[in-house]
Amino acid sequence: MSDSGSFVITNVSGTTQTVTITAYPKDSSGNDYDAGAKSTTFIVTSSPAPITNFTLSATAVNSGMPLTLAWTGVDAPGVNIEFDCNANVHISTATTTGMESLPCGTAAFSPDLALSGTTTVIMRNTSSQPVTILLHAVPQIAVGAYDMTHARSASLTIDPTSLQTQPTATSLTSAPASIVSGVPFTLSWTTQNAAGANIELTCSNSAVTATYLVGTTSVSMPCNTPAFASVLPANGNTTIQLVQAVLGSSATFELLPEGADGTYYATSARTLTIPFASSGTVATSVIQPTATTTAPFSTSMVPASWQHYTFTRALQRGSQNADVTALQSYLALDPSIYPLGLVTGYFGAATLQAVELFQLKYQIAAPGNSGYGLVGPKTRAELNMLQ
Repeated sequence: MSDSGSFVITNVSGTTQTVTITAYPKDSSGNDYDAGAKSTTFIVTSSPAPITNFTLSATAVNSGMPLTLAWTGVDAPGVNIEFDCNANVHISTATTTGMESLPCGTAAFSPDLALSGTTTVIMRNTSSQPVTILLHAVPQIAVGAYDMTHARSASLTIDPTSLQTQPTATSLTSAPASIVSGVPFTLSWTTQNAAGANIELTCSNSAVTATYLVGTTSVSMPCNTPAFASVLPANGNTTIQLVQAVLGSSATFELLPEGADGTYYATSARTLTIPFASSGTVATSVIQPTATTTAPFSTSMVPASWQHYTFTRALQRGSQNADVTALQSYLALDPSIYPLGLVTGYFGAATLQAVELFQLKYQIAAPGNSGYGLVGPKTRAELNMLQ
């Protein structure tokens, strides 16, 4: 007895594969007779062109303009697209829920695309020069697996946003010019041709945590990425407070201008490094709306004129008397020591930090010394002498 059959074997693995076919005779009961089986082995090369065509609607586009990709495939379950990475190129596509960013250097779409079809993407170039990248249509082998060996590629040049209309950060300033732990300071900024802005806090220590306030709700503030969930105005200010822990001798903020296309233009950002008035005391950052400080004591700002006052009593945190009022008034004459400048008559956390800064400035005491933060004999003598 003899017979024959025809088969089509397609190899989409990307490499040559060995295939074995075995024919089993049947016994009188219709069961396979293994002892009489015969096998043959042969080599199947990979499909040489699982994607036969891959084209772009243009070989050069302006930043922010749509680009259509089209491809035709055979001998594969599906196709995906991979974009070469460039720090200045941002890719997105429209979905049912809005614009979605696409990754680079890996399969960009999930789920995979059809074997033949088209898709449209938006390519943005945030640099001031044209950028050329490669786009790859890659045949699918299995879910999450692709044959890069037989991908088809196309080159695309993305022209930058016009320099005349590119958003630019023009200023970023701090008031006061140095940071005191626990004392609020204000960041102010201006931009040009920007739809909005965001602020990024640079952190080299991954253990640093930060928060900012939206109304009365505390929100996690990430480091090394735009910190505000909602875009800030193109020109504005915000009050920041850094408290309790170790961040370093300074804090670095970056103002990122936002273009009309929703992209932050890092190449035209502005960076501001603010020193700590007392080194190494800050890590948690709280960003909040500017508000009037409320205290359980009557407050006033230090008068423009100052009359000599003789300090005779020891003062420490918790003290509340006329000496504390005079101490706060005198320390507020130096904004680098007491930038908040509130005169309450109560020796609290802000006054403690001001006293510590005064002691450091005049080399009276330092962290670890028994008199650090206390208005003792040496500190009183310095205060009385300097007036």
